Amino acid sequence: MKIQAIILLFILFGCNMLTAQRLDDQRFVHQYTRLPLSPLEGDFKTYSVQIDQGTINLAKMGMIESSMIANHFNLESYTYQESKGDFLIAVKLDGDHYVSKEVKKGTKTEGKGDDAKVVTTYSYEVKFRIPILYQILDGKREVMVDKIYSGYDRLYTKSFGEARTVNSLEKSWENSGEATLEGWVKADFARLLQNLQRHLASEYDTRPVSETLTFYGIKKADKIGYEALNEGVQALKSTIEGATPESPLVLATFGDNINIWETALQNASADDKKESVAFQAAAYNLAQAYAIAGDNVNALATANRLTEAGRREYLLRTLLPIIEDRANRFNANQGVSNTYYSTYDAESAAVYEAAQVQQAVASSTTLETPSIEGYVVLKNGQDTLRGLIIDDYKEIKGSDGAKNFKGVYVEDQSNPDKARRYLEVEEFLYIRRNDQTLFPVRISFGPISMMTLQEPICGTQGLVLNRLDEGDNDYSYWLVHGTENNRGNAVKKVYGLDDGMAYLNLNKFVANKFEECPTIVQKATNKEYESNGTSYRQLVDDYAACNGTVVFE
Repeated sequence: MKIQAIILLFILFGCNMLTAQRLDDQRFVHQYTRLPLSPLEGDFKTYSVQIDQGTINLAKMGMIESSMIANHFNLESYTYQESKGDFLIAVKLDGDHYVSKEVKKGTKTEGKGDDAKVVTTYSYEVKFRIPILYQILDGKREVMVDKIYSGYDRLYTKSFGEARTVNSLEKSWENSGEATLEGWVKADFARLLQNLQRHLASEYDTRPVSETLTFYGIKKADKIGYEALNEGVQALKSTIEGATPESPLVLATFGDNINIWETALQNASADDKKESVAFQAAAYNLAQAYAIAGDNVNALATANRLTEAGRREYLLRTLLPIIEDRANRFNANQGVSNTYYSTYDAESAAVYEAAQVQQAVASSTTLETPSIEGYVVLKNGQDTLRGLIIDDYKEIKGSDGAKNFKGVYVEDQSNPDKARRYLEVEEFLYIRRNDQTLFPVRISFGPISMMTLQEPICGTQGLVLNRLDEGDNDYSYWLVHGTENNRGNAVKKVYGLDDGMAYLNLNKFVANKFEECPTIVQKATNKEYESNGTSYRQLVDDYAACNGTVVFE
């Protein structure tokens, strides 16, 4: 009997569902002119865009500056000019992407059935950032807007690798970590620019846009006497989709629907199970129409009546953001003053541009060495650039003052017409100045990875001893070891000799790293190596003796 009763209840419930009145959503595409949330306070006609690439490499991101401006800095209500715009959008990028990597321990099941077993795995949680800042300046290049769109504290987190040991994980990072990070940055950078375009358009541009609007009819409206409401909504398609920014919707455009919705809102019972559907449709539709027509006060008041129909928060949650957005935009554009200078001023712009050139060095560059005459040898035999060389470093946030070498500025003072050129680390082989040859070398301190400039002291095929200037005539020593990974691929490993395991037990460290060299292993066993430059040179000599190669100084 109990089972039969339950079956009967389900049958009755199903019948009720078949005969019940429900909201019938109708969606229409609406074109209109959207006002900006933060209109610029000036009678501007034209604009220009200036992109400070900093140390970012747009080519690596698959972009060139001209296409980037065309695709991501397009404003409808102003005319773009390559230069001398009435206002200027100045965008600053930064290539300081890498933040940290941290080992994460996990488990997974390998095998099936009786052979299944749980194993421990290790991966890196990698954090990186993509800083984008922008300013909007008036005709005299006075700042109107100064915003951090994507800040240094906005971190992206990705998982890298899955290995059975931490050492294997680190080897995997050495082999492909940089390329993987570059791929992540490229993908997220493209998304950020798309979002930035939408942000700029929403904040500062009056432009035609399309939106999808919902109006509600009633299924089985004839059962409760609201056929006219349902038919009127279904007939709205040509009215709403026929509107254009030049011929926008007004309240009168909705015709008899306004009277039908007002009558339903007055006569339908919000508490009655059947009539409540008509009440909800009428309240929602009327509030939507008021919002479209710009009567935001009545729109909000009518929308709030949906609460009378019981648990219908989802309708209100959908409608309120639309009303509030339209109200905010309307209010923001009332009585906008011409606070800022609205036309391009050549003299002020020249002063601004000169200040930008000086700031490029003063604010974003740390001069570990002064501007010293020398030359830079580019990769792939492209060229040798001669002139004043200025190092560009960025401080690694959260690293207690550690600085990451990003590249160099090369300025040919013998040719004033030649623009200063910026070279990223990836673009050159080495720098020569003050009788020093300096190579870019990446080193790691735990989770922190950083690029440095190191001077080779001596070396042989497969092993080079470098020193790094730590300041105040203090140097740290590093070995760059050319070896193979587990898959037989050539890799370059860098060992710090004045920190970590090498500092705690130098002989044990070198015996482990150079186990293929019996001489080094024997001397290390006898604890013959010491933590000083002379002993490090001896290590290179011993390595050369093992491999039958010549040592250079």
